[in-house]
Amino acid sequence: MCDKSNQPKVPAEVETEITGFDSSKLKHTETHEANVMPSTDVINQEKTIQNIEGFDKTKLKPTDVQEKNPLPEKEVIEQEKTIITQDKAIQDIEGFDKSKLKHAEVQEKNPLPDGQAVAAEKQELARKESIEKFPRDKLKPAKTEERVVLPDKQVITQEKTIQGIEVFDKGQLKPTTTEVKNPLPDKTTIEQEKACCK
Repeated sequence: MCDKSNQPKVPAEVETEITGFDSSKLKHTETHEANVMPSTDVINQEKTIQNIEGFDKTKLKPTDVQEKNPLPEKEVIEQEKTIITQDKAIQDIEGFDKSKLKHAEVQEKNPLPDGQAVAAEKQELARKESIEKFPRDKLKPAKTEERVVLPDKQVITQEKTIQGIEVFDKGQLKPTTTEVKNPLPDKTTIEQEKACCK
């Protein structure tokens, strides 16, 4: 039994509240284990890691490594891919259904030139070669005569005006009334003027 005389004293008011507390007012709560103990597997893993870290490497014996299933080199892999592709292509060709082919007419789009065309081409090449190798010192000076004289600015303006008149839309004209401001004299007036002049 524990000695209550050594325990700290609780005030009377607090002790009364504790002893008179109604425990039915408490709410139910679920307890979560904050510090979960590791499982057996985790413990074994930690022990294995500790054993590896503390292992004495001097106890190891030298051994010869023998590669029983070596990986193929890049060249070997490429050769195998080529062989597989060729085999598949041969199978596709052998199993091809010829009945699916459509009839087509062959048109020779780039036919070989005949003898006449070859001779004409040789003649053209010879002509070009003779032009390129022609000595320029044998050329004679020549005066250039201007046969077609370009029209001056006034002629161009007149031609533009004529073209504008020819293509003018008459429908845009508005009707106007013409007023004679200086009328010609009638026949009677003319006779009177002639009589006065005599």
